[in-house]
Amino acid sequence: MSEDWQSCHCVPNPARVPGDFGDKERTETLDRARGVRATWAPVLSSGRWEIKEYLFHPDMWADRSTCQDWVAQIQAKGVGDPEPRMQVECFETAFPSRETGAVPTDDEMALINQYALEPLAPEDVYVREMRLTNDRWGKHHVRLSPEFQHSVIATIPGKSLLLGHPEVKGMAAEPIGRFFDAHEWRDPDTGILWGLAKFYLVKTAHNEHARSQIDGGVWQYASIGMELDWRQCSVCGLDILDPGCPHIPGERYPTSAVKALDLEPEACPDDPGKVYCGITYRGAGTAVEGSIVYLPELNGTEIVAEVGAAVERVRAAEPEPRRRQRDREQLEALAGEEKVFRAAAVSELERLSRLLRREAELATYRDVAGEDLGLMRASRLLNLVSEWTQAWDESTPGGRQSRERESAGVGGAGAAACDPSKMRFI
Repeated sequence: MSEDWQSCHCVPNPARVPGDFGDKERTETLDRARGVRATWAPVLSSGRWEIKEYLFHPDMWADRSTCQDWVAQIQAKGVGDPEPRMQVECFETAFPSRETGAVPTDDEMALINQYALEPLAPEDVYVREMRLTNDRWGKHHVRLSPEFQHSVIATIPGKSLLLGHPEVKGMAAEPIGRFFDAHEWRDPDTGILWGLAKFYLVKTAHNEHARSQIDGGVWQYASIGMELDWRQCSVCGLDILDPGCPHIPGERYPTSAVKALDLEPEACPDDPGKVYCGITYRGAGTAVEGSIVYLPELNGTEIVAEVGAAVERVRAAEPEPRRRQRDREQLEALAGEEKVFRAAAVSELERLSRLLRREAELATYRDVAGEDLGLMRASRLLNLVSEWTQAWDESTPGGRQSRERESAGVGGAGAAACDPSKMRFI
């Protein structure tokens, strides 16, 4: 392949129009072997760097229509988005049982007081533990590799416990507690590798409500914000954003398409001959924060209360038909909650599109999602709501322009994290 790109085929990002971008530009190689580059530029409404146009080398690509087909496939996978270093994942966690309940031990107080500016006494502190991560496949076909989970759990002590992720809530975070210890534990019965983290709250009248909700089992689920290394496709083994990976997360593929047994893709329960394309986080990760949420991603991650062991004993004693029925009812309830949540997010997008006059752009997203925006990837749906809310705030006099910009949306770590010079492509 020659180095002459003067007559390359140019395909604009179909999700944007030229007027969306600022004057700054930077060209990066997307796929050297295939002769594909991309020109990145900041979006005026948000400041985030996105692909402005794709460039195809004339020696490798015969005509522009072939290039357009390639772009359509890549856009469906979300590769046109800036690759985030920061990612929010909700792992269905639990608050495990503790022999001492919410009372800290002497060893725990020694760890807690490493963070306190003034020495705390046991009666001043409320302590619980949560299953924050695990290595199982989650509801949306995401999981952590053992080495990635190990690195994330090792970095959670000292980080904040939040009520909901700021990326999702669209406002600055206010910590209610702090993590002070963490370890991994493999369940001998199920073989699941759990990442457990201990946190504390300094008892105040203000957080009495939070402590009551945790103890009463109302606040049950947890989630983690973390910095990523890379995401592996469970079918071909490439980075899921690598242009050479043709697979789309959540889609079904024949088992014969799996390149290696150690990828361990998630089997389709109703079709033994197929597997789901999933994402396995690999490499080294860093925990940024932990949050209490209403609906998690990975199964089994929640705050574990002291009654947890008793509940498990009751479940074990249940007749198998009753246990299956109860599990089915719980799954149906969760599915109903997610449906309501997605409907609310779509309604908010439609409202914002009218305010920002982005109806045409919303129609493009609707075409990609097959007329139903509720079927869009959850992270992308939330990211759009956050991005458009921020755009409206910044365009409205007296709005929330002065708030701290902690994030550029779900999966975003601010404009700096979207700088293409810090992005990783293979």
